[in-house]
Amino acid sequence: MSAAFFDVDGTVTTRTTIFGFLAFYLSHRGDGPEAARAVVDQLHWLRAQGHSRESVNRAYYRTYAGERRDLLENLGRQWFAYESGSGDFFVPEVKSEIDGYRRVGIPIVLVSGSFFACLNPLADAWARGWPILAARPPVSAVTPRSRRTGR
Repeated sequence: MSAAFFDVDGTVTTRTTIFGFLAFYLSHRGDGPEAARAVVDQLHWLRAQGHSRESVNRAYYRTYAGERRDLLENLGRQWFAYESGSGDFFVPEVKSEIDGYRRVGIPIVLVSGSFFACLNPLADAWARGWPILAARPPVSAVTPRSRRTGR
């Protein structure tokens, strides 16, 4: 069986999903845009200091420590609806290519360093139940109300 694999950030989307979602999440939490900038600046600083990608990713996911999975999923759907309605979220040529594969029944596999809150709505819209190869941040329990560990 054939499948079409697509990297998400910068290939399917014109923006980095985890940073866009971060700003949306922090805004929902009541923090201003400066909060998202501070987190992103810290992540860039860690990378510049030679920290591993894994270490930088852990720092990113600490932002969500203690949050329920169902809240993050709901915010992910709201964020995706906002972004996808902006008119410039998707790379048009890639969107056309994905649509072409879907028309002929070739499964779409999304590949990303992002996580479920950003990717599930995209997969629901395009990949229709096909695999997502992505980060899976640890949880305290496996239920819809599971809390993020922040690692």
